[in-house]
Parts: sequence; structure tokens; C-alpha cells
Amino acid sequence: MRFRIIIAATAIVALTAVSASDASSASRYRTYTTCGSGPDSTCVIGDGWGGVFKARNGNKTHYRLCVNPPPGAPKKCKKLGTNPKGKDFARVFVWYRGNLRLGTYMFTWKKGGHKIDRDAMDLRSEGV
Repeated sequence: MRFRIIIAATAIVALTAVSASDASSASRYRTYTTCGSGPDSTCVIGDGWGGVFKARNGNKTHYRLCVNPPPGAPKKCKKLGTNPKGKDFARVFVWYRGNLRLGTYMFTWKKGGHKIDRDAMDLRSEGV
């Protein structure tokens, strides 16, 4: 009986540590979708849209960005790196050149296998 209690307590402590580490890693980075100049969730065809990743400590780092587009285009993931100041702009519109779809693109940023953030960006035609 005592052995079971020790195992259960150890499991709870381990899960709490993993949850805290995921939350901690997310607070070390800032991510957002953009149409070019700042955070934005709606872009039009012709904008230079994509995702921004910033390391809050200002150091160079690597991360993974996955983009799940509207139906008809494939999901794409890329391993990317920031500049020496810890910032990167992923030009996602280039990834889908020739296969661009109107609708919602779901961005997921990961670092070390852990999800940092998830955000949606709507792509619309001009004048809509």
C-alpha cells in the first residue's frame, strides 16, 4: 500500500513539473500572425503574410512552425531559426505559392517538441 502511494505521488510531481515547464517555455517566446507590419488575424491576397517568432531573451534560437491551410492545400511544417537578435518572420505566403486557398490557416509554433502557441489567420480576397 505504501509503495502505491509513493508511485502515485511521484507521478503527480512529474506531471506538475512537465506542465510548469511547458508554461514557462511559452512565456519565453512571443508569436503572432501578421500581414506584414504587426499582429493581424485577417489578411488579403497580395499581402506578405506569415508568422512571427520572437525569443524574449533576444538570443538566436531554432523552432518549428506548422501551418494547416484550408481544404485543398497540404499542411506544411518547417524547421526555422531566428536572427541573432531572436526574431524571425516566416513568409508563409511563399510556402503556398501556386496553391493558395482562401480561408483559415492555423499556425502552430513548437520548440523542443513542446507547443509554444497556436493562432489562426484568415486569408480573404481583396474587398471582402
